[in-house]
Amino acid sequence: MKKLLTLLVLVCMVFSLGACGSKTEDNNTPAGNDTPAEATYKLGMGTTVSLDSSKAGNAQVDATVAAVILDAEGKIVDCRIDVAQNKTAISEDGEIATEGVTFLSKYEKGEDYHMDDFAEDCTRDWYLQADSFAAYVVGKTAAEVEATETRVRGEDEPHPGYVVAADETLFAECSITITQFIEAVVKACNDEQGKTFTTAGTPTLGLKLTSNLDKSSKSATAEEAGAANMYTTMSAAAVVDGTIVAAVLDAMQPKISFDDCGEITDAKFVATKRELKEDYNMVKFAEDCNIEWYQQSANFTDYCAGKTAAEVLATETRTRGEDEPHPGYVVAADEALFAQCSINIVDLMQVVADAANNAK
Repeated sequence: MKKLLTLLVLVCMVFSLGACGSKTEDNNTPAGNDTPAEATYKLGMGTTVSLDSSKAGNAQVDATVAAVILDAEGKIVDCRIDVAQNKTAISEDGEIATEGVTFLSKYEKGEDYHMDDFAEDCTRDWYLQADSFAAYVVGKTAAEVEATETRVRGEDEPHPGYVVAADETLFAECSITITQFIEAVVKACNDEQGKTFTTAGTPTLGLKLTSNLDKSSKSATAEEAGAANMYTTMSAAAVVDGTIVAAVLDAMQPKISFDDCGEITDAKFVATKRELKEDYNMVKFAEDCNIEWYQQSANFTDYCAGKTAAEVLATETRTRGEDEPHPGYVVAADEALFAQCSINIVDLMQVVADAANNAK
């Protein structure tokens, strides 16, 4: 009997050990290996710009910016959309305010954008509608987003001519024109300068647009045209557990000229700094520069990867002296970073940090 009991105990132990050895966790990770599998993603950003709303008495830039995180199959796993709607009044004498003018993005204005107060068929403000479209594209590829079915509002509807979603469910949540949304998201998906990253965590996505009336802006005189140079710097950041795992930067410098009667005489925009690449010509005109803006900004975002927003803001800087090119420029104190990114970095530090802090 004792031998039989001993044999039964041994058999039970064997089955118990076998069960433990074959047990897996819910994420299919074998017991004893708690490290989740890493996945590869791509962060991209795309911008579409219009100056069409500029007219006598008003200089205006509308830049729709989208940021996306794509999975290894090219499907969107996260998306953010914002618009820099920068506008400044021009008097009948061709004067503009040029001191300390900054602009909030549509998303930053939130409820203060007041679209629901002025659009007769609108019950949701702009930022909520943008979020709804961003949620709609999750799970889709660039081609599928580009193929989003639209319709043109008829003469018997509010805002005739607006291009809106044909899908009634999407239209109920996003009834505004979506042409620019589609274009910006597709550009973000196809961003050839986007950043690929690998992580075992779940990345969140943040976007930030910073706009101001540049100091080169001026009122018009009888002899010289005025300039409303409303510039925007934008950044997208992918964040895991508070740490930036990838970031991208871009900037745009549209040019709007006007005469001393407040009439628009010229409005020019070719492409963003990143899109211009070598055609931005920073190397040609900056005596101490041997790499273009798009390369320097990419080097700076590489430097930001692995840091928190606070650590990016704590980057040590120095001010260029009178015996250097561009005296007064605030540049990286770290020589290795300065060799790769010799441009002013204060605004870059802030916009990347803000993008990371906006990640959700």
